[in-house]
Amino acid sequence: MLSGTDPSLAQPPATPQYGELFLDSIYPAGGQRGQSVTVEITGPANNSQSTPLAGLSGARGLVIDGPAGITVREVKNLSAQRVQAVLDIAADAAPGRSMIRVHSDRSGLSSGIWFVVGSLPETAEVEPNPSRERSQLVESPAVVNGRIQEPLDIDCFRFHAQQGESIVAAINAHGIDRISRGRKTYGYLDFSLEVLGPDGAVVAEAQDTFGLDPVVNFTAPTTGEYTAKVFLVGYLGCPEAVYRLTLGSVAYPTAVFPPGGKRGAATSLLVTGPNVPAGTTIPFTAPSDMQPMTWFVPPDMHHEVPYVLGDRDESREQEPNGEAAQANELKLGTTVNGLFDQPGDVDQFQLMLGKKQRVRLDLVAQRFLREGVDTLLEVYDAEGTLLATNDDVSLTDVEVQHDFEPFDSGLTFDSTKAGRYLVKVSEQTGAAGHRAAYRLTSFEPQPEFALQHWPDAVPIWGPGSTAAFIVTVDRQAVVGQKDITLTVEDLPPGWKGSTSVSLGVLPGVARNHGRRVLMTITAPRDVPVGTIATFRVVGRVEVSGKVIERVAQPVTTYITTDRA
Repeated sequence: MLSGTDPSLAQPPATPQYGELFLDSIYPAGGQRGQSVTVEITGPANNSQSTPLAGLSGARGLVIDGPAGITVREVKNLSAQRVQAVLDIAADAAPGRSMIRVHSDRSGLSSGIWFVVGSLPETAEVEPNPSRERSQLVESPAVVNGRIQEPLDIDCFRFHAQQGESIVAAINAHGIDRISRGRKTYGYLDFSLEVLGPDGAVVAEAQDTFGLDPVVNFTAPTTGEYTAKVFLVGYLGCPEAVYRLTLGSVAYPTAVFPPGGKRGAATSLLVTGPNVPAGTTIPFTAPSDMQPMTWFVPPDMHHEVPYVLGDRDESREQEPNGEAAQANELKLGTTVNGLFDQPGDVDQFQLMLGKKQRVRLDLVAQRFLREGVDTLLEVYDAEGTLLATNDDVSLTDVEVQHDFEPFDSGLTFDSTKAGRYLVKVSEQTGAAGHRAAYRLTSFEPQPEFALQHWPDAVPIWGPGSTAAFIVTVDRQAVVGQKDITLTVEDLPPGWKGSTSVSLGVLPGVARNHGRRVLMTITAPRDVPVGTIATFRVVGRVEVSGKVIERVAQPVTTYITTDRA
């Protein structure tokens, strides 16, 4: 992604910093189908050394990755850190999220930020609205786009409800990866939500329902005007604290079961959430080329739900299975979808293994699905002897975090003899219900590795220049002993990519040596400024005469926020 100016100039601009690629916010963070919306996109103005940044200067346009239906009509710079754009959303645009990046002379392509297409009428917050008495009137059902502009800011929205009406009030901020990076509020945006009745008393409140996002559902006790009160935990705030508030008697799904499935396989999903009729099921077939972690909006509903895809055969847990004698069969190499349907629920599965067989067990619940559970994973032999246990699997090796450190479990164990083994999955906080699902995958570890490269949008500061980026290597099984050759491939003609080697584990050499590899891309001397060049990073290693090939997963430039 080429940025900068002609290198023949006597005084070319100072080389931009990687921090300039960050996008802090987009406001509003969504719009209604069939409407046009003017958005403002911001990048950071200063880094930790208070150096002025100008990452969005020379904005040329937007790059949108997602379903068809969003057209960019106008893009202009408001400043070196702010871009204004007009988005036309087609009437038949698919509801859900798209990732938006800014294409600029200064930084090439920015990091990505989510924009949500909705089906409800939308409105924007109007300040000041700090109290019930000065609240903004909203005609529900609607989505309100708002910002907690500064510390101590409170946003209040007044809406009408009939007695007996089932009302949803829900924040979407953490759910679209909203974070703030400045003004002493560095971290995930953690919202609180209260709903006040006509008499001013609190009738419903929530904090962390869907990840860190609050969702409340209540039956209006009387007819009248109710007030939704929105603020950040700790009463922090800054202009980047952007949110979307859904208000009204609408179907708001928060989960599907099973929470994932096999690519290309047809299945039936049970949809649950506020105002979703009990027993609602929908057919679903995940395309074979769909990303492993995706979101979709169930038909006639008003919220996205996460869904995890795999390539293994899948099954569903069958209750009761709390005792060893009731254990469900778990076939090696498959994924089972389970649910903690009541507090203290324990699910047991049996694996039939041969002697000295190595098995990997992985649980996914908080990761991506944002289920409110803390799992514990245990493995027993047929005699009831505990062989292995894990509470929280470490994910500290992930270079760029997109979420908080999860409490999911995972472990590897070796069978001691042929026969029956029990896998016990339990929940440690008392959480239960439709937001307490998990995916348990079992498999024999094979020679394997995975790659990530970041940033995904590599900025090159001018024609003929060379840019560097990082590739991280996650080695598994015997691949840990092997050298992995990494190459930059599929660049346009005239572009050059480097080839490097990630060294395997050697005697007397630090284990992490070779885990991070510096790669480069060089632009042609005659390429126009603003050119976008696609590429991929491929890793190859030979194990037992077979070449294993993996393509790096691009990771957007993003800041870890739970370890500031």
